[in-house]
Amino acid sequence: HGAPLSAGALLGEWTNIAAQLSLLTHALASPTSLSWEGVRTLEPPPEVTMRPELNCWLALGLTRTLLRIADAGYYNEVLALFAKPLQASPQLLLTALLNMAL
Repeated sequence: HGAPLSAGALLGEWTNIAAQLSLLTHALASPTSLSWEGVRTLEPPPEVTMRPELNCWLALGLTRTLLRIADAGYYNEVLALFAKPLQASPQLLLTALLNMAL
């Protein structure tokens, strides 16, 4: 078992959006297997108790990338990915979305 994959490699603009979505879907099924080192993250809202599997949702690049993928025609797939943080910690997802607007 080697070093975890850098999450930054999965973010940003790809030309093969379907492949990027597939890799992100698998990575988010086990988010602690990714390294978020070097990826810009937010401070969690004070009212949120962070669980390790939710840390990836503090990365603005993840939210930005998923919104771009949804806009490219994969809305339902991205909505399914947002379901976990939306159910587990809606404040966390809202904080990320609000910071996208800043």
